[in-house]
Amino acid sequence: MTAGRHTARLVLKGHIIDSMMLPQIMDVVMDIGGNFTIEELKVGQHKTDTSLCRMEVYAETAEQLDRIVQRARALGATAEHEQPVRTDKVVRKGVFPEGFY
Repeated sequence: MTAGRHTARLVLKGHIIDSMMLPQIMDVVMDIGGNFTIEELKVGQHKTDTSLCRMEVYAETAEQLDRIVQRARALGATAEHEQPVRTDKVVRKGVFPEGFY
């Protein structure tokens, strides 16, 4: 397997096996022509436990990688360094909330 020049690290959390998220994302990567390496996989031991997977995705072109990441996001994955959007109330009109950038 030859790794492409473009990479992204995806994180999958939740019921990623019973929901078929993990195998669907693996299929997406392969269907688009990329490769992947599972770097970490923690499987919940009980039905109520969640699982965690970190995977490195490789593609030959930036366009391929972008398509893979977009489709993986649609299935519930996030890029490792992405954080959910946080909103704060504006205390005074015209003044940004503390920590805004």
